[in-house]
Amino acid sequence: MKRFNKIIALMTATVVSASVFSSCSLSSVNDKTPITIEKKQSDKVERLPGIVCWGSTMSYGSYGEGNSIHNTIEDHMMSDECYIPIINMGVPRETTHTVMARSGAVDILVKAFTIPESIEQVEIKLYSADGSDIFPLRFGTRWTGGMSNVTIAGVQGTLAIDETSAQFEEPIYYFTRNKEGEEIKVEKGEKLISESMTNYVDYIPVVCIGDDGGWETFDELIEQQQAIIDTSTNSDKFIVVGLFSVPLTEEQLKSVGDDAEAKAELIKKNNEAYDKAMEEHWGEHYVNSREYLCSNVALEKLQSKELEITTEDKVNMSEGVVPDIVKYDITHLNGYGYVLIGDAVYDRMVELGYLYH
Repeated sequence: MKRFNKIIALMTATVVSASVFSSCSLSSVNDKTPITIEKKQSDKVERLPGIVCWGSTMSYGSYGEGNSIHNTIEDHMMSDECYIPIINMGVPRETTHTVMARSGAVDILVKAFTIPESIEQVEIKLYSADGSDIFPLRFGTRWTGGMSNVTIAGVQGTLAIDETSAQFEEPIYYFTRNKEGEEIKVEKGEKLISESMTNYVDYIPVVCIGDDGGWETFDELIEQQQAIIDTSTNSDKFIVVGLFSVPLTEEQLKSVGDDAEAKAELIKKNNEAYDKAMEEHWGEHYVNSREYLCSNVALEKLQSKELEITTEDKVNMSEGVVPDIVKYDITHLNGYGYVLIGDAVYDRMVELGYLYH
């Protein structure tokens, strides 16, 4: 039945742009007010077009065995019969710089090359407008992140990476036009426009970046989060998802050496400082993943699944340390962890009025 409901909801979402579809309302069932043309038009304007999840490994849901923040939010919308499209723009192992570039927060530029008349592959060189290192498509065609279909100098085509060079310091990229046409000499500095930059500009951004590097300070990370949020025309409506554990810098790792206890204490202090900075800046838009994963609510949900929760897990949760029961390994969550964070994000969007009017 749940699968059937999901299919029906997706079919409904597909025809939204071509028909008048009233916004979801908790009181709509009991609303006896006559439906007028004016009301339908108003509801259509108020209804949000969709949700886009930006990020890397954590956003994608790596090691979640099919569970992710994205899928959990979608399941909640299905169950509540209030579906709007949701897309996962998370790509495993990408730095904040590449995620920003894919979102359109930083321009991706090309060096001078010639687009031939025929449909043939031609090598191109990419670089970012701010000089940061960007490597789209680096981790396989399974995770394109919306970067396959692109436009350069008005010509639509496909961007591809040479898989043998994907992990090199300078990967090789190719552009292939979709249709034959006039030869075009592309000048250095021409923008590359991808579907990821254009298809979701009016969606609500859910930003979960920073777990795979690309930043040094909390202030820098906040600026990067803001840059992605600013790509949306709904930039007043957004969610920033916190990391469940903040990566230590090389300097921090060197400072503790092989002392496991000192490392654990440093990680705890780092996480607390991170959450404080995020909460102070983003306020109600911030979802504290670590706090939620250690909450009594999370414990009750895990217990309801009849999982074997150890005493150590419970002690860790009481001390604000994310327990092993929701982790795949020290740096990645498992499916249970992603579902819990998805619950928290969905609840926050409902609280902020993003899904119900």
